[in-house]
Parts: sequence; C-alpha cells; structure tokens
Amino acid sequence: MDRNDVPVIVVSWNSGQKLVRWLDAVQRFRPPLGFKIRPVVVDNASSDITATIIGDAVSVGRVRAEDVHWLPANFGFVAAQNVVLRHLMAHTSCRWLATLNDDATADEDWLKNLVSAATSTHPRGMKVGMFGGPIYDPLTSRISSSGHWMRRQDAAFLDIDRNLEAGEKGSLSSREGFEPFATCFAAALWSVAMLKSVGLPDSEQFAYYDDVELAYKARLEGWRVSYAPEARAWHPLPQPKERGSLMWRHQCKGRLAIVCRYLPERERRRILEGLSEEQRQVYNEMISEDRTLTPIDSDELRAAVWDEWADRNQPAKRDSA
Repeated sequence: MDRNDVPVIVVSWNSGQKLVRWLDAVQRFRPPLGFKIRPVVVDNASSDITATIIGDAVSVGRVRAEDVHWLPANFGFVAAQNVVLRHLMAHTSCRWLATLNDDATADEDWLKNLVSAATSTHPRGMKVGMFGGPIYDPLTSRISSSGHWMRRQDAAFLDIDRNLEAGEKGSLSSREGFEPFATCFAAALWSVAMLKSVGLPDSEQFAYYDDVELAYKARLEGWRVSYAPEARAWHPLPQPKERGSLMWRHQCKGRLAIVCRYLPERERRRILEGLSEEQRQVYNEMISEDRTLTPIDSDELRAAVWDEWADRNQPAKRDSA
C-alpha cells in the first residue's frame, strides 16, 4: 500500500453472511479525493463458511489476497486486530487506518468524511489522531454511540447519546465543539502517526474497551479526538452481558485493567475497594494470570486526564445545559 491508500480493517470470526454485507458496504464507499480504499480482512480461524466467502471475494477482486490475514487460532478481537495494525504500520506508508466491525455498515461517504476531518487544518500544536462520527442502530435508527464518556461514580465507560432519536437536536453530539473521550472501534479512523507514538491497544484483553484503552494512552500524550457528525455508520446496539458469563468477564477485565493502569491512585483505590464479590473474583483472576496492571506514566498526569474528562459530555448533563 502507498501513502494514499486507506485500509478498512475487519476482524472476522464465523462471520458468515455478515461479511458479505460488510464487503458490499465497503465496495459502495466513495473514496476520498486522491485516496484509494483497500478492504483488509483478518480471520480468527473461522469454522463456518467465512473462509469460503473470503476466498470468493479474493477470486473476483473484491479483496486482494495480500490483504487477507489468516490466523491459526481464535486470538480474540483485540489481538487479531493488532496483527493487522502492526503489519500495516510496518510494511506500508499509509497515513490512516479505518476499522469497521463485521456487523457494521456505513453511508457511502462515511470514509470520505472521516478522511476529510483527518486532513482538515487544526489549531497550531493540536495533535488529532482519532476520528469518528455517529453510529446508529439499524433496527431503530436511534443513535447507538457518538463515542465514549467516563462516569466518575464507578469509572464505567459508556456510550454518548445512546438511544436518542436519530437527529435529535438535544443530543450532546450536536453541540458545537463536541468531543468524546474516545471514538468507537466499531467504525472509526485512526492516525498511523498516533499509533506509532502511543502503541496499539492492549492485546491481553480478548475483547471490549480496546478503544477506551487506546484513547487513554493517546490522551496521556496529548492526542485529541475529532468528531465528524456527517460520517454516519450503522451498528446494532450491543446486548447486555449476563453477569458472570464469559463475555461479562471479558468486559470486567477490560474495565479493571483501565482502572488499574490509567486512573489516578485515589480513584484506582476507591474503585477497587468498591468491587462486588464477582468483580473481586475477576480481579484476583487477572492477578493470577499476571496481567499488566501497573499504572502508566505519573500519577499527576493520569489525574490531569481523569479530572478533565471524567463526567464530561455525559448524558446526565443534557437537561441542565
């Protein structure tokens, strides 16, 4: 890939027909002026018809063979995505990388609008490396996510504007100067320069909160988010995970890893002391697995990021604004 290629990355695992719809959506994208779109697939050792679908796409030229990465086992979403990110960063000169989940689609100008945001002139000294727009639930046309915000009370990482009517004027993301804490990996654009500077998401996490974890690392180095309201994507609302289930445990591990590594010591201590018995079990399991839980950077710097962004842009403030 050359400097003007924009890879659109998908992680597949038993994706089946979802991958066909994904390929259809990417093929409809109008390329940004002067850029070329390259669909890139990494497969987590699917056991269904996904491999056949990918092979058919390669045979008819919808995807290049060199842009398909076959993994020998299910590495998990984060680690699989990192395989491709690391490869592209090392072997190409492209400036931006897009991510779009296998169950997500987007408007024809989605990528064009995100690249436009990335190539816009920003105030002198501002480093902008994360780009996203509104993500809608295809069943209801309600906003699924405008990005992530942090709730100070329990350090939960939640979606902004979830369940609002499409285009609702009172939504937080419609306000001038709106900036979420983190963009959502389900549909986003990322600066290669930022990724090379701050590193990739935490591969120890199987799935969930990789976008929030990356945003923390980026913000500690002064990188910012650009929100493009015209860059519309579509992704189903995630279903609540049953407490104690495997997916719930993955979510819990992702959240606790961020609490331990990125929150200031006063907040880390407060959150850990308030864990439920089930959450405490997960935390102890992470310690036994020798997970990386050491705080990142200085406590002063972590406190500065937390104090600036905790509760910022939260939905609870909508009525009083």
